[in-house]
Amino acid sequence: MFQNLRIIDPSGEKRVRIGKMSYVWAGLFGPLFVLVKAGPLRALFSLGLSVGCALGLLAFIANLHLVPFQLQPVALVFAVPAVMLFHSLQTVALVTNHYRHLQWVIRLY
Repeated sequence: MFQNLRIIDPSGEKRVRIGKMSYVWAGLFGPLFVLVKAGPLRALFSLGLSVGCALGLLAFIANLHLVPFQLQPVALVFAVPAVMLFHSLQTVALVTNHYRHLQWVIRLY
């Protein structure tokens, strides 16, 4: 699921590395991660993704009263990491799709 990627410019001059810790940074600081890795235009798309994930999590927390009291901590323990995992994977996919569109070579290492 968390693949180490090496993205290489077709001319071989530039390289972008996405390692295991990149997924953590992408999950915590999505738009900043995309700004550094893919540029400002893609960071706007990432900002939309981050806002969507935040609103979804807030909606879940606002409706947590519908879950039985004993299960509320369990629901939070699973929901928050699930949203972070989704955000992280989608942010890295946004970066890789950007470079794939530019026809850079994406390799596993």
